[in-house]
Amino acid sequence: MTLPHTAYATAMHAALAAEGLPPSVTEVSVTESLIAGIQLTTRDLSMTFTWHGGVRMVWQLAWGWRLDRPDRVGLEEVSLPLMVAPAALVPHVRAALDGMSGADVADKPALWEHYHVLDRQIADWESRPDSV
Repeated sequence: MTLPHTAYATAMHAALAAEGLPPSVTEVSVTESLIAGIQLTTRDLSMTFTWHGGVRMVWQLAWGWRLDRPDRVGLEEVSLPLMVAPAALVPHVRAALDGMSGADVADKPALWEHYHVLDRQIADWESRPDSV
């Protein structure tokens, strides 16, 4: 089964590679999380881009974009729309790889040109009994 966000991950990888920032690992998956205290397991669409040195850019449907760096504890929220255009992610990755804490971004970054298709595919995936 192809996951609904595979094309989005491919577009992100291509944009990063075109800017000379190809991740060493790109992972597209469904993650399972146990919600503490209530014995509920949730499934979430996710993708992770990892670079040498341990920098990771993580996308999860429930959480959006987050950055994981080896010099910091925990994931940092990245102020980007859930389905941001790939080019808008590039400055955040470049800043993280350069050891900076953030990137200058437009007031309202553009959405991915196919976000409406992704949105529909995610809705279809979520409506399947085996997705939750």
